[in-house]
Amino acid sequence: MKYQSPYGSDDPDASYVDRNNATATKGSAVPAKAIEQPQRELVALISAAGLTPGDGDLSQVAKAIQAGKINYAVAGGTANALTATLTPPPTQLTVGMRIFLKTPFINSSATPTLNVNGFGPATIVGNDGSTLPARAYVTDMVAEFEWDGANWRLLDYTSLQTPPRNVTSYSVAGSYTFIVPAGVYKLYCTCVGAGGGAGGIGQRSDGSPKAAGGGGAGGSAFGWIDVDPGQSIAITVGAGGPGGAASANAPSSDGGSGSTGGTSSIGAYMSATGGSGGSGVDCSGGAGGTGVGGQINQIGGAGTDGSGATNLNSYGGAGGASSQGGGGRPSTTKNTIQDGQAKGSGAGSCYYNGWTSTKSGGNGASGLVILQY
Repeated sequence: MKYQSPYGSDDPDASYVDRNNATATKGSAVPAKAIEQPQRELVALISAAGLTPGDGDLSQVAKAIQAGKINYAVAGGTANALTATLTPPPTQLTVGMRIFLKTPFINSSATPTLNVNGFGPATIVGNDGSTLPARAYVTDMVAEFEWDGANWRLLDYTSLQTPPRNVTSYSVAGSYTFIVPAGVYKLYCTCVGAGGGAGGIGQRSDGSPKAAGGGGAGGSAFGWIDVDPGQSIAITVGAGGPGGAASANAPSSDGGSGSTGGTSSIGAYMSATGGSGGSGVDCSGGAGGTGVGGQINQIGGAGTDGSGATNLNSYGGAGGASSQGGGGRPSTTKNTIQDGQAKGSGAGSCYYNGWTSTKSGGNGASGLVILQY
């Protein structure tokens, strides 16, 4: 709608003035268009909203705006090539223009398009400009779209809403670097410390067996972290603690205690300490490690204590369980000693029915880091 200046004015932007008898100022002459065109435009707005223009209701313009029908349509076309017709038809697509569409389809393409009032198909992308997954819009969904000058952005979808679909895991002790992929702004992290080693067999003062404790499990931390594409994150996976050696073959000889498992970490975001080694001195099982920095932080399971002597037989302790599963069993007359089994679990110790130099404790399992995005 064009501004209609006073009748007879040479200035197309001239203001209207009132009559003033004291100054002999003549009031502006009002052209017919200045009255007719605003009325017709307001009536068109009211009618486009599905309302019937009437004399008694002076809030119809507000109601028409509130109804939102001029930017709403039921989409047509096909599942991956939507069309929409707005009424009244827009003369152009302007950056920031928003429309609401009821979609009768489910997209299966990562690059669906939308053609509004014949302006041509444009790719639909996520609110953050990301590529869409299948089912980003579904049947009977009312979705909001915004024109960014090149694409239609589906405001109801961002890549942050997508459940993790990719997994990067580090299960061998060592140091690594993870580069955040394009389009990734959050990682779900699992960080597990390494298991402790079990203690080695020893002898009491009377020469009776002295079975050692099992190794404790590493702690665990779980949770989401905020990241940026291209960001470099240092990853450390802790090494399992070695088992303690058997004692000398002499009374009052302590077996070696198992070593503590290494700490695993994900940058400065979260970490998990390793489980303590089982004792070859007092036969106690190793304590579990601790998770730090996650939304969920867990303490690893403790290794069990070695048993007292029964004649010449004594049973070592079992390894503690981690968040990933069970630890190593102690050896028996039927089974050999077990190192830590699940990632982060502690090792089992030895069965004693006579001293040998080979009856050292088992080794703890290495830690674990998993990144999901």
